Amino acid sequence: MNNINIRTTDGRSLEVDRVEDLDLDLTPVTLESGRHLDEHGAEDLVTELLETAGRPLPAHLRPVGRPPLSGVPGESSARIAFRASPDLRDRAEQEARRRGMKVSQLAREALTSYLAHHH
Repeated sequence: MNNINIRTTDGRSLEVDRVEDLDLDLTPVTLESGRHLDEHGAEDLVTELLETAGRPLPAHLRPVGRPPLSGVPGESSARIAFRASPDLRDRAEQEARRRGMKVSQLAREALTSYLAHHH
């Protein structure tokens, strides 16, 4: 097996048998592009490469749940819940289905529109 030569961020040169042997949090490296890699950065790079290649992400790299509405990773979205008549629920489901969206998306859109016009 060929050894892999890696230049660390502080300029040292390391030789490893396998990439898995390197702990990037203890020994961050700099790619030729100038991008610094620690363990998190390496996971981001793998994610980018797999997505670009159209390949599925390994389970440990897949996001869990829905992305937050704020767009800030790790932040929880606020929840609003209310009761509705069966007729209103049925009509909301029909409209959401017609528009190719979920009832929660329709409700969020309707409330946002209402508040924009009545506030």
